[in-house]
Amino acid sequence: MKDRMNADNSYADFRDEWNDYHSPRPDAGKIIKDVMTAAESGDKEKLRKLFSEEVQQKDGFEEQLDEFIKNVPDGLAELEYEKDRLDSGWGTDNGKLTMPITRHYKQINCNGKYYYAFMSGYAKCEPYPEKEGLSYFYIFDEAACAAFDYWELSNGAKDDTANAPEFDYSSHILIARKDIDLGLDEYVTRYRPYLLGSPPEYELTSRSVDGNAWLFVDFGNNVSADDFMNKSHEVKDINDIRDLFGFENGILRNDYCYELASDDENKQYGIVSCDASGRISYCYITDAEGSERVFDDEYAENSDGRS
Repeated sequence: MKDRMNADNSYADFRDEWNDYHSPRPDAGKIIKDVMTAAESGDKEKLRKLFSEEVQQKDGFEEQLDEFIKNVPDGLAELEYEKDRLDSGWGTDNGKLTMPITRHYKQINCNGKYYYAFMSGYAKCEPYPEKEGLSYFYIFDEAACAAFDYWELSNGAKDDTANAPEFDYSSHILIARKDIDLGLDEYVTRYRPYLLGSPPEYELTSRSVDGNAWLFVDFGNNVSADDFMNKSHEVKDINDIRDLFGFENGILRNDYCYELASDDENKQYGIVSCDASGRISYCYITDAEGSERVFDDEYAENSDGRS
């Protein structure tokens, strides 16, 4: 990584590389590359300077830098990241430019293993220069991201974190988590109590599906792509789907996932997207990265099973 710091450690040079003034949205790919390169090389000073002056003054930040460098996954610094313009756009405050950095997460494929990056801050903040830089950055492996989604972001999780396995991150600026214990009993009791009466042969794992990290329970279902599309098209809500195919392998907010039968290593998944009441909005087939989605109406045009 070339040294883009000015002699006075100002942000101007390298922050400009995060931005695109023709389409003023920060580039998540560059930000991730900078953080990973500094962390994997053990360069605490460069990593520190990617964060805002405001954040650098917070209690515990130095210790979090050390912990992040210690735990950051290997191999992410060597990746070439595609340009990924953040959706946050830009704004003005009394005529002065602001360019926020907001990304719930970005999926990263590192030699077939998936990681997820979360970030926030400002690439440019002319009214308040002390806010320019990252305000937080998290990097999780697949399992840690799936657990973070459930315990930290789900409704009610913040009301009772005593039993959630160390997922209260409200005071953290930098986090790198991997190889965690997912805590099956807590997950089932909290989120899927209808599984409590099921045979205990299943286990809780994680799976990258449709660009997201899911907590995943393998029931040994053997649903074909044809059956999923043809039959799901005929029913109204998620309970009807369960009557047809059994319990879903995973839930992510209002989406329900079924692993589909496949003869090769390129796994496919059926997603049932519902409203809050469980009524089906639409269904589609997808892969791990969400790059090959096929929706139910498109499937109908290419399938002999349903007109």
